Amino acid sequence: MTVETQNNGVANSDKSSSSTKPSKKNARNPFLEILRKSRTTFKKQIIRNAQVKKSAIEHNLKLLDKDSIEEKNVFLGNFYDTVEYRLLDSNRFIKDCERLGLNAFNVAQHVVFDGNTKLDEVLVSGLEKAYGNEVLKMKEPIFSKEELEQGKILPQVKGLNSANSDEQAA
Repeated sequence: MTVETQNNGVANSDKSSSSTKPSKKNARNPFLEILRKSRTTFKKQIIRNAQVKKSAIEHNLKLLDKDSIEEKNVFLGNFYDTVEYRLLDSNRFIKDCERLGLNAFNVAQHVVFDGNTKLDEVLVSGLEKAYGNEVLKMKEPIFSKEELEQGKILPQVKGLNSANSDEQAA
């Protein structure tokens, strides 16, 4: 057996073993991936405010190969759902925001931008424990409510949300 034959055998065995495991990269949620890339972009900026977070998201949405308008609307719909149903449904989160004199909708957007780990920490430990004084920087919204609602509505109009289309037809 030559060295070349041995190398080919090793290369072929590597290929077969790697094809049985699903690639972690392929299994990533596009919504979470856009947020992750946007956080990376945001962290490199000198000025860090809500407008820069929005710009980072829009920049990363434009980098996708897909239809950017449709993808943006799907992203905004997911963002809205996470804000509305994960944070604004939490009595503890709402009470924390009221006690601090902050708009819960605005703060929720910043928490969603920071990712699921931070979101879960807020729900379990509370806003102040998760963010400390940083919470005071969350006064401005990243997106207006109208922008997020637009993202929620458009996919349904285009028929991308088949469950809602079926309910409306009944």
